[in-house]
Amino acid sequence: MPSHHWCRRGLADGNKMLWGSFIIQSDSATIYFAGDTKLDSHFTEISKFFPKIDYALMPIGAYKPPYIMQQAHMSPQEAVEAANNLKTKTFVPMHYATYDLSDEPIGEPLRFLKKLKEDGALKSELKVLKIGEELLLGNKH
Repeated sequence: MPSHHWCRRGLADGNKMLWGSFIIQSDSATIYFAGDTKLDSHFTEISKFFPKIDYALMPIGAYKPPYIMQQAHMSPQEAVEAANNLKTKTFVPMHYATYDLSDEPIGEPLRFLKKLKEDGALKSELKVLKIGEELLLGNKH
């Protein structure tokens, strides 16, 4: 599936590699893995082809300073907008609190996301996994 990021492996190969997201379907669930991406129209496009997404693994970190990071990453608020566009049932945050990649404090993305859920901005269930925790997918959460 589409995504939007930048790439550079050498001096003259800027944006020659493709980035991608993935849909995994089974009889019991449709799973969307957003990969590393910014907020863009591809979320609306994906929702047209996959109107029932049970689980969306969405990046929420490395968004500050926005004038640099918004070209490749989403803030928690943007990730919520994307998940709402996808009409996902369960939002699983990722891409935060592992490496200090940007200017936001390491715990900020998850705190911001939880506040958005409390305020009703996130329409889906929020499932925050602990490090190493498994999420059994399908009919039971």
